[in-house]
Amino acid sequence: MFSAAGSQTKDEPVDDTNEDSTPADAANDDAPNGDATAPFHLASRLIISIQRHGLRVPTFTNAAPIELGGPELLLLDAMNRPDGATRSEALAAGRVGAELEPFFDRLVKDGWITPDESDVASRTPARPPGRAASLGLDDTAVISTPWSVRPVPGGYEFVSHLGERLVTVTSRELLALRELAEPVTLGEALHRHRLDAGALALALGEDEFLAVIGQLAQARVVTVVDSADLAGFKRVRAEGLEDSLIERELICQEVFTRFADSDDAQERAREERTGVVRPQVIPVAFDPVPPLALALITAYAKVFDGGRLGEHYRFRREWVWLEDRFEQHTSRPAVYMFSNYLWSHAHCIEISRRVKAASPASITIHGGPDTPKYEADARAYFAQNPHVDVTVRGEGEQTAVEVLRALMPVIGSDDRDLSVLADVPGIYFRGSDGTVHCTADRDRMTDLDVIPSPFLTGLFDAYAEVPGTNVTIETNRGCPYGCTFCDWGSATSSRIRKFDLQRVYDEIEWCAKSHMQGIGPSDSNFGIFERDVPIAEFVAQMKETFGYPRFFGVSYAKNTVKHLQHIIQTIAGAGIVVQGILSLQTMDEDTLSAVHRSNIKTEKYDLLAGEMRRADLPLFVDLMQGLPGSTKESFTRDLQQCIEREVQVRIPQTTLLVNSPMNDPEYRAEHKIEVHQPLAPGRPSLVVSTATFTRQDYFEMSAQRRVFLLFENFGVMRQVSRFVRQETATLETDLYERMRRLSRREPDRWPLIQILTSLVPHVMEPPVSWGLVLEEVRRFLVSEIGIDDDSALDTALRVQLGLLPSHDRVMPETLELSHDYAAWFRDMLAVKESPDRDQWTELLPRLREYGPAQFTIDDPGGVARAAIGANIELHGFGLNWEFETPIRRAFIAKERTVSTLAAI
Repeated sequence: MFSAAGSQTKDEPVDDTNEDSTPADAANDDAPNGDATAPFHLASRLIISIQRHGLRVPTFTNAAPIELGGPELLLLDAMNRPDGATRSEALAAGRVGAELEPFFDRLVKDGWITPDESDVASRTPARPPGRAASLGLDDTAVISTPWSVRPVPGGYEFVSHLGERLVTVTSRELLALRELAEPVTLGEALHRHRLDAGALALALGEDEFLAVIGQLAQARVVTVVDSADLAGFKRVRAEGLEDSLIERELICQEVFTRFADSDDAQERAREERTGVVRPQVIPVAFDPVPPLALALITAYAKVFDGGRLGEHYRFRREWVWLEDRFEQHTSRPAVYMFSNYLWSHAHCIEISRRVKAASPASITIHGGPDTPKYEADARAYFAQNPHVDVTVRGEGEQTAVEVLRALMPVIGSDDRDLSVLADVPGIYFRGSDGTVHCTADRDRMTDLDVIPSPFLTGLFDAYAEVPGTNVTIETNRGCPYGCTFCDWGSATSSRIRKFDLQRVYDEIEWCAKSHMQGIGPSDSNFGIFERDVPIAEFVAQMKETFGYPRFFGVSYAKNTVKHLQHIIQTIAGAGIVVQGILSLQTMDEDTLSAVHRSNIKTEKYDLLAGEMRRADLPLFVDLMQGLPGSTKESFTRDLQQCIEREVQVRIPQTTLLVNSPMNDPEYRAEHKIEVHQPLAPGRPSLVVSTATFTRQDYFEMSAQRRVFLLFENFGVMRQVSRFVRQETATLETDLYERMRRLSRREPDRWPLIQILTSLVPHVMEPPVSWGLVLEEVRRFLVSEIGIDDDSALDTALRVQLGLLPSHDRVMPETLELSHDYAAWFRDMLAVKESPDRDQWTELLPRLREYGPAQFTIDDPGGVARAAIGANIELHGFGLNWEFETPIRRAFIAKERTVSTLAAI
């Protein structure tokens, strides 16, 4: 957007690229495809995931997973026989021959099929005896997804959370299960299966189909849904978020179409009354979220210069792009204002190009944090985008309205001479001869309250009809810090200017009365001023009065904690979902110096962390990967320091923002900054090399980051690592790296740990069975780390297994433990919060010294289960696998419900 409001910071999650986490035996591009006579076998570590959209073989990178249909399963069947199959035999078995060659080659490269017979699955398949559920074609059933199976000779095996074999299915039966990814009658599922598999003669008969579904229902793999409850049945899956977003977008389109029709009717009446056809100013935005910056410009333009602009122009208020209005809009010249953020820029560029092609006399104005301000970048931007007429740099309101005033004589004229903009500060513009002109810089506005509020002037009224809307408001603008990686509303290194407090209250009240689901102040340092305390109290009051907002997200003050606990406690106490986020970014002094950053004093930070924990309030710390000045070693130390303080960590990857101080040519040269791809509209550029770390270092840090997020944020090894730390003095980060590196070098010896560290971060689902994984972890700890295989280790592993989500579990569960793990863990936290933190392993009694106890685990609302399969990058929004237990971390919300997850 125009940078008058909002921010584009370093926090946007970006997928890793060029990872080095493929299996050791398949990590190069030249992996052999095998000759026609060499037999291939399915590798024992192969996983097939049953997902909402089909059957997939996950990959060890961010590349798309391998999709499986009937031919692909037939090919796998050929290599699942005791003697395997040659390449030509496997391709022939798939019945479509050469069409399967890319599929076969991909399996070889990823290590899922192998000529090594020592890596072949050797388990003996057997369906367990026992009664199957009696089902008919009228019954409705569903399989929880994602759910993964492993190969056994002749089929694929479902394994329970604890590692018990449940049911073995054939490839034909596996193919049929795809049809149960949504609640469906078994008759309809069988019909779809026959249509899909019949051509390959893979379709099951009715009796076969009902028999296998009955066995899977008995094993709790498939759920039979009572028809009376079907209307209200909610699938517990994170992927449902996609559906809710699509639904909200459709509602937005309908609401704004209706508002546009009403506005059009009023404008036609005005034209008939006055005989004046006003040129339109058309905002371009796409997200179903009110675009605050564009609306602030519109609100200011309507009152600027005594309302003169409002008389000359028609300002449209469709804040969501209506594609079906394109021909109507481009039928005569108009001014288009574009919101260029990293996530919207590419779409803006495409619409801008189409507008100029359809209406050459229209004028396109681009602004916002992703629109280049540095001169070389700006000139390249104009050269690459001939449809762009004007770009606004810096704060947008004053500049935009002056541009509109200057364009009044030329909009719609044939010559469209933009030289009228030569005296408008803060822009680049394209001259009639194609040359790009740069005007003087503009000072920031001193009085923000001259800009009317779009909330209070009716510009956002349509959003009251859009359920689940989240809004951005401003209580102040500016940031006193000059962190080189950040571009906070183009207002870093500036004095903070405040909006009138009553205006802030009125906007919050409008949001509550209009049922805005979430409020996110765009302040860079909320809590830095004493007045932020009553603002938080007012938010809580509105929630108690109107039931809204339900969520509150903000960036907290970076160099003071004076007001933070009270603010967070006040908001959370009103039942509002809130995160406490401290943007530390790093604790390394060399890195802080390189990025021109200062941090909270350590003792203040430790005090806040302890108070937040005791108050059961969530506290997150931002630690950035890939900052100039950092190294692999400093990154590891940062991660370990957060473990020492038992705080949750968000780990954004450093992205080169086009207008950040980090992109200044002199700074880039000084720190030898390299990115993984050149800057371009809507294309994030990750910093992958600097003067202090190489590209290989970066990829190692990326792999370490993923494992840390899985093991710590999602808790997969959190309990085991604390136990190992006290027993052997092995730092948690060292244990994680040892597991990752050793399993990569020896995947045949540690296949499940290799999958855990390299694959699970990409798929975020149980790798067939957590119980099987922890059996291998036990062996690893005993043989590689030197842990005693005794009741203490058994207790730690049982607790760890109990804290991992699976679809087949029944909550609540109560574990009978040989040692009181909860008491041990609470005592550990007490020591860690004392001045003797560094000696906690010596001061704390060993786990084996604690007596027996029970340990209860619950998942109210099924949120941990719902998060199975969710993108690991949602850790930045508080998503985790945290159960209700005596040792749980503070939840992002007091009420753990599926609706909470949907809001995230």
